[in-house]
Formats: sequence, C-alpha cells, structure tokens
Amino acid sequence: METIKEQQLKEGEIVEIYKIDDRPQLVVNHQVTFFSDDQEVHAVQHSSLDRIDSREQSYKRRMKAIDKWSLLDYGWIDDPSFIVITNNEKDSQHILQIAFGPKNEAVLTINPDSCQVLNPLHPDSVYIRSIVPLSSYTIHAFPR
Repeated sequence: METIKEQQLKEGEIVEIYKIDDRPQLVVNHQVTFFSDDQEVHAVQHSSLDRIDSREQSYKRRMKAIDKWSLLDYGWIDDPSFIVITNNEKDSQHILQIAFGPKNEAVLTINPDSCQVLNPLHPDSVYIRSIVPLSSYTIHAFPR
C-alpha cells in the first residue's frame, strides 16, 4: 500500500495530508485555543482520519432555519457519518439550536459565524431551529 503525501497551503501555513490509498477518506482537524486575561494559553488540537466505505459525493447546501424545529436535510446522503453545520449569520441574535430525537429539546447551540461538528448515531433524528424567525446556515454532510 503506497502512502501519498500532499501539501496544501491554508492561511499561510502548509498542511500535510496523508492519503493511504485511493478509497475516499475524511481528514478532520480541530484546534481550540483559549487566551486568559492573565496571559495563560490553553490549546487543544486533534486530528483524525476516517476511511469512507461509500463512493457517494459529499453534500453541501446553504439553507434557512426558521424558529420551529425542522429535521436536518442531508440531500442524497441517507446515512451521513459526519456533519458540519456553519451559522452564516453575523448578528448576535441569530443563534441556531440543535436537538436530537422527537422531544426537540435543544442540546447544542451554534453561535453566529461559528460551526458545530456532529457525528450522530441516528442522523434521521437531528433537528435544527433558529431563535429568531429566519437564519442562514450551511450544511456539509459526508457519507459513511
């Protein structure tokens, strides 16, 4: 098995990506950095690589959330393995909420100009709503 090493330029920094074989794969990089008022820095970084069994294309759509719960739409992907929801709004009142299951109790929020990464066991029971009448978001869904 040959490892293919690719380099991409992202925000002035070279990011190395290792592709193990020609099967689809999902590379995820998280970085959270907290700067306290006493100059202490707390950073968390994590990377993962998941192979995708499907040859389906990923799904990306700009959507509108209303102030009532709606099931997330994954387009042609029946069972997504990984979901990224980005709140496209800039105004601080446009907060999105995420719920799991039929009770529709909000368990996650997505602040304006922020995103949330989901890996739900039951993607057919993930709901979204806006706390104001209408908010824009982008959904990215990746096959299993």
